[in-house]
Amino acid sequence: VLTTTATEIQPAACGTVFMLDGTDYSANVTHSLPHPSEAGAGWWCKFIVKTAVLDAGGDDCLIKVRAAGASTFVDNLMVIQIHETAGAAGLQDVDADFLTLVGETIVGGGQLEFLCDGNKYYVLGSVAADGAITVDT
Repeated sequence: VLTTTATEIQPAACGTVFMLDGTDYSANVTHSLPHPSEAGAGWWCKFIVKTAVLDAGGDDCLIKVRAAGASTFVDNLMVIQIHETAGAAGLQDVDADFLTLVGETIVGGGQLEFLCDGNKYYVLGSVAADGAITVDT
């Protein structure tokens, strides 16, 4: 699924691969995942940057988790393991709030996979550059 604008991802979207294209971003864009209790164990999705650079203008892509039954956001529901191929140490966090894909830094092919156990999301990713993704805790 090509994604150029903010998306409130639903539980029915399990198994969807979202191709991120930030060429038309005019501000930061937030994609929100369903609360783990609503997504359920085994739910997953993947985000892949489609364009050479997500957004050369500096707008970012944020991925957050919604509160159960709401459109507001909740914290501490992501366990993160991101590998940076440029040789940096990568990112690890066991209680992350949300992720930011830095528009002018993350390049095509950068990807994140979200796997749910019904309580939290486990995020596995690979990016080419140090600083391409930041974690808010």
